[in-house]
Amino acid sequence: MESLTNQSDPSSQRLPLWVTLLIWGSLVGLVFFFWEAFSLVFMLLLAAAAVAGLLRPVSRRVSHNPMHGGLIVGLGFWVVFASLIALLGWLLYDPIAQQFQQWPETEQSINRVLREWLQWLGIDVEVTLRELLLGVVAWLGGEGGPDMDILAELADGIGVLVVALVVLVFGSTFLLIEPPGLITGPIARILPDAYGKAVRATFGDIDFRLRWWLIGIMISMSAVGTLAGFGFWLAGLEFWLPLAIFAGLAEIVPILGPSVAFLIALLFAATQGPNEMIGVLIVWAVVQVLEPYVLVPIVMRKAVRIPPVVTLFTVVLWARIFGPLGLLLAIPINITIWAFISNFVLKRREQARQQYGRSPPPPSTPPPQTSD
Repeated sequence: MESLTNQSDPSSQRLPLWVTLLIWGSLVGLVFFFWEAFSLVFMLLLAAAAVAGLLRPVSRRVSHNPMHGGLIVGLGFWVVFASLIALLGWLLYDPIAQQFQQWPETEQSINRVLREWLQWLGIDVEVTLRELLLGVVAWLGGEGGPDMDILAELADGIGVLVVALVVLVFGSTFLLIEPPGLITGPIARILPDAYGKAVRATFGDIDFRLRWWLIGIMISMSAVGTLAGFGFWLAGLEFWLPLAIFAGLAEIVPILGPSVAFLIALLFAATQGPNEMIGVLIVWAVVQVLEPYVLVPIVMRKAVRIPPVVTLFTVVLWARIFGPLGLLLAIPINITIWAFISNFVLKRREQARQQYGRSPPPPSTPPPQTSD
């Protein structure tokens, strides 16, 4: 979105006040009545903006023409990304397929462990792994229930994912080749003159922070997945490879994701024995030390400066409002909101304090003049 900020001053094209109010009122009404569609579009735009922000510096190095550089870098990135996913799937298919051949026995063992844990906690409720998964899907915003077919829900989710990926590919490429001021120009014209500069600064801030968030999350996911895989393998955990991949992917959900991933790994380890459980707990403890105190401060210091307690509660909030995409993009949503608050409220307040909060210095007294 950084290129959105490079525009001329649109003050000469300002709309009348009544037109501005009508536009904003119509936008609010449309968002309210078509919230489900709007939320999906907003999430996809946010994801596309993060990818475009990541690739924009490379695009500028490839060509000074945004059209040429954007097309080459944007489409090239997705081709490389798809090739890496295909290669990873080819390398991991056999070991994962071999591990999942013993899945029926593992599922029965997990159901037995769940019954034992619930009895130990004094809870007289029968819970199976399937019901637990259905509950997670329902909590994320689906129409969950006892009669819900998880395979049908999975197929529907895959369909939505394919459409979202197509929109993400073309959306991120379009943001790379867009002309300057395509989005900020119309927004600035329906805002008062004093806010035009804040709009440009906000989009530039979002672009910068989304870029570093995406860089940081990729580094964090790779590090945690590698560490978890090595630790699970040393502990002798069955299904160590898919569980390690899940632990790495879960890093995209701040705070809650890693905890859920290692809780599932602990559930699998409980079907094998105490040694495997201790091994998973040791890996979890190491990750909990390295992630918040070493990894996150290094890779996220340029992107996110929001207190962890705020992140924790907003993750739950965005998941309930936007569904699974809100869970995955919780930090980008926080970045966007914080950029608007910072540029429209905090910076303006600080400027006003500097301008009016200090009393002018007393006039200097001229030195007495002496006659010759």
